[in-house]
This record gives sequence, C-alpha cells and structure tokens, in this order.
Amino acid sequence: MKLRRSIGLTLVLSHCLISLDESRTVEIEVSRAISDREGNTYESVYSIDGLPQQEFLLNQNYPNGSVVAIKFKGTRAYVIEPSRSVDPQRRWIWIAPLWLAFNAPKQANSRARFFVEQALNAGFHIVGLDVGTTCGSPKGAMLYEEFYRWLVRTRHLSPKVRLFGWSNGGLISYAWAFRYPDHVERILCVNPVTDMRTWPKLEKVSGPERITPAGLAYPYDSVKELERHLPEVNPIDNLASLAKRRIPIFHIHGDKDELVPMSANSVELVNRYRALGGDARLEVFEGLGHGAREFLDYQPAADFLTAR
Repeated sequence: MKLRRSIGLTLVLSHCLISLDESRTVEIEVSRAISDREGNTYESVYSIDGLPQQEFLLNQNYPNGSVVAIKFKGTRAYVIEPSRSVDPQRRWIWIAPLWLAFNAPKQANSRARFFVEQALNAGFHIVGLDVGTTCGSPKGAMLYEEFYRWLVRTRHLSPKVRLFGWSNGGLISYAWAFRYPDHVERILCVNPVTDMRTWPKLEKVSGPERITPAGLAYPYDSVKELERHLPEVNPIDNLASLAKRRIPIFHIHGDKDELVPMSANSVELVNRYRALGGDARLEVFEGLGHGAREFLDYQPAADFLTAR
C-alpha cells in the first residue's frame, strides 16, 4: 500500500569536507528524508555543469525503508535503509538511473518500486547517485567509484554491490562495473543500453550534439575521436573483466523495443559474455516495447536481485 502523507527533509545530520583536488573542496551533506512536501531535486546541491538533467522527487514513503538524502561532490544521491531487519552482510543494490525508485514528473513514477520493496524486505540497502545521462563516460564512472568508496567507508556497506540498470542505466552500470569488477557481485538490467552506437548513437555522445552533462562528458571533441577510443569505453566491448570473475548477469528485454534494440544490446552482450566463459541469462518478453508495464513487477528478476 502506498502511503500518501507529505512531509519534508530534516536538518543536516552529518556534514564533512572532502578535498577533490588542490583547487576546490566540496561538501558532503547527509540528511534524513522524513517527508515529501518539498521533496524535489534540491537543485541547490548541484555544482556539476549540466546537472540535473532529470527532475525527481525524494517523496516515496517506503513503509519498510528510510530515505537518506545525500549531497555528494556536486550532485544528489540517496541511501534507502531497511527499517526492519538488516542483512548481516549489509548487502546493497545500486540503481541507475537513480530516480527509478522515486517520482520523476517527466517519467513513469517509481518504476523500480516493486524491486525496491522486496529488497528492503530482505534487508538490503538501496543506493542511487545522479550522474545524468553520462552514457558511461569515464568521469561518470570515476564519480561512481568515489561514491562507492565513501559508502563502504562511512555507511559500512558490503564491498560487493548488486547493480540494477534500466535503459540508459545499462551504460552507466556497466561502465563502472568493467572498470571496477572486484566491487560487483551481480548485475540485473531491464531493456538496457550496452552499446552506445545503438542509443543514443555516437553523435549524441560526443561533439556538438551530445546529450551528456558537460561536467561528466567524454573527453573527446568529435565523433571521429570517440570512434577511435570506442573499444576502450563502450561497455559491450569490455566484458572480459566481469566474465573472468564469473559475475552473474540477468537481462530482461522486450523483442519489440525500437528505442533500445534487444538484439544489438542484450542478445549481443549475453552471447559475448557466454563466449568469454561468463554466466549470463536473457529473458525475452515477446511483443513488448521499451516501456511496457510487464517489466515493473517481474518476480524472477526480483529474486535474482535478492538471491542469497
């Protein structure tokens, strides 16, 4: 049952200074989200150029979880803590894009709520970090790694995380995973982009038409330069480190997805991963496109995410 009561954010509970480089120091602030009356993106927390790209509301009242709002190095993040029993290993799930657990005015609301509630019931923490549509950029992956290290150190979460990528969250999740495979326990993706040539296409990744946030963009000035570096940065071309560690992967994808074609993204990734000796599974939803309702409460995917 969804509870409708509206309230706001408490005052800052903890507050520390982290030095990113010699030229600037950025605050990290943590506050307990106990209400949603003013649960917007809190644009004042953003200092990374180009963010936020998506409005979302930290306004979901999870009856079995408590939302902690975090300002992290120029962007917004959160941790949803289980309010009942906590997993003894303090395992956790990292959602990309982060707003899937909450209401996003321009998107369907709380698309991941089914999965989040089951994970909280199982004692898992839920985490999100706003990097925008980075398309898996190295800067975005580096910020992910900084947040990961902060979470493990200060929130005492498990050193192994379970990644949950949805649509363009596939690029975000895999871009961090292949660079830091020792931090990854398993990967679940729904209709994921794994090859940036299929979406948003290279001209939207680098160059004048790019959709990536300026502060986390690829370091290439043109599509031709990106093409030269593609084998280094395109997630679908960088699966060996994950396969070597036998990290299990599970994708669900609609075979009528015109936005993110299943064959070039999920089918191709699964085939390559298996060829490398990795464990990968693909569940095909016949006749369904990118935003179908059937993906929102698929129990086998939730079971994979919370498996013991």
